[in-house]
Amino acid sequence: MDLIFAFEPFNNEKENISKKVALLIAKNALVLPVKFDSNGLINKINAEKPTRIIGIGRCRKGKLVRIERKATNLKEENSKALGKISEKSPFVRFSTLKIKSVFG
Repeated sequence: MDLIFAFEPFNNEKENISKKVALLIAKNALVLPVKFDSNGLINKINAEKPTRIIGIGRCRKGKLVRIERKATNLKEENSKALGKISEKSPFVRFSTLKIKSVFG
């Protein structure tokens, strides 16, 4: 089973295209708030034990939708870094999904 997630709209925006795309791909996609709280995603991963986790994001500075290829261990609020989410984890983790083999 795949877990697909995206995000609610940023700041004062009315929509986030990543949310629309995720829900088109999977009606049960997880839509996360932009404000930092890792519990929603972690609880879903622990409960469902997906074989793949696919995050769909939109670049803050543009309208492009992308497959998230890295996760950064950084809390942010209003574009300001607040520190690491977990001191025990690496700063960046890269996806093991071979993007070219999927979209090829």
